[in-house]
Amino acid sequence: MAFIKSFKNQSWLFPPSIEELIPEDHVCYLVESFVESLDFSSFEVKYDGAGHPAYHPRIILKLFVMGVIDRIRSSRKLARNARENVVYMYLSEKTTPDFRTMNDFRKENPDLIKMVFMHTVSFAKKEGMLDLSHFSTDGTKIKANASNNRVYTKGELEFLIGFIDNELDKWAEQDSLEDDFFGEISGSDQLPNTSKKKIRKAVMYYINGLKEKGEPVKQNLIDKLEKAHSEVEKNDLKKVNITDPECRFMLSKKGKIEFSYNPQITTEKNGFILANDVCNSEYDMYQLQPQVIETEQNLKEIPKNVVWTFDNGYYESTNIKFLEDKEIDGYIPSQNKKNTNPYDKSHIPRT
Repeated sequence: MAFIKSFKNQSWLFPPSIEELIPEDHVCYLVESFVESLDFSSFEVKYDGAGHPAYHPRIILKLFVMGVIDRIRSSRKLARNARENVVYMYLSEKTTPDFRTMNDFRKENPDLIKMVFMHTVSFAKKEGMLDLSHFSTDGTKIKANASNNRVYTKGELEFLIGFIDNELDKWAEQDSLEDDFFGEISGSDQLPNTSKKKIRKAVMYYINGLKEKGEPVKQNLIDKLEKAHSEVEKNDLKKVNITDPECRFMLSKKGKIEFSYNPQITTEKNGFILANDVCNSEYDMYQLQPQVIETEQNLKEIPKNVVWTFDNGYYESTNIKFLEDKEIDGYIPSQNKKNTNPYDKSHIPRT
C-alpha cells in the first residue's frame, strides 16, 4: 500500500500568501468586502493625534463578523484564531489583537455594532437577498447569568451599603467572629427577621472578601450595591438581583420562574433577521411597536402589501391601531376558542 508523500521538514522556497491557502469562494471575502464598505471616518477623527496607536476598527469588526458566521462569541477564541487560523489571519491583516482589546472594543462601541447590523440589512436588501412579502416577529425567554439567591429588597440593600461603608473594615480586622456578632452591627435590629439569615450570610461573604482581596474590593461592592439600589428606585421594584440588576423574574417555557431577559427578533420570509432587541419586560405586547419601528429604520421603509404575523402575546388594542395607522396587513392569533378574531393567523392568505 502506498501513502501520499509528505514534506514535514521542508521549507517553502517562496512563502505563499495567505490568500493562496483560502478557497476562492470562501465567505471571508464577503466579510471583508462588507466591512470595508462601512464608513469609519468618525473613528479616524476620534483616534487622530498623539497617543499609543490603536487597531483600526475594521480589523476588529472583520473578526467579530466572521465569528458570528462561525458561531464564535468568545473574544479569547477570536484572538487565538487571529494567530492560528489562516482565515482569521487574513481578516486581521496579519495583526494579533489581544482578547482584552477586542472585548473592550465590543463594550465601548455599542452604537457601531448596531450600525453594522443596520448595514447588514441594507446590504442584503440591495443585493436582492430578502423576500419582503412576509415578516414575522416573536420573542423568547433567556435565563440571565444571575443566581436567584442574590436577591435583595430596597431595605436590605440600604443596610448592606451602610455596613460596607461604615463597618466592613472594623469587622474584617477582628481575628475571630462570634456566632451572634450580627446583633452588634449598627442597623441590623431594623431588618425583618426573614432578612437576617440572608444578610448575615452576605455580611460574612463581604468580610472574607475584604480579608482576601484587600481595600479595592470595598469600593467595588459599594458600586455594585448602589447600582442595584438605583435600579430599585428607578423602576419601583420590590426586589432586585445584585449580580445583574437589569434582569427580571419571568416565567420560562419550562414553567420555571427565574431571572431572565426577553429577546425579540423580526425576520423576513427566508429567515433573515431585520430587527432585534433584548428587553427586560416579560410581556411581548409592549415590543410590537418597537420592532416595527426598528424594522422600518433598518429597511428605510415598510414594503407595501407586506403580511406581518405575530403570536397571541402581541395582541393588544393599541397595537392593532398602530398596525392600521402604518397600513400594515398584520395578523395576530386570538386566544378565544371560537376563533372569531378577524386578525387570527388562520386568515393569512395562502401562497
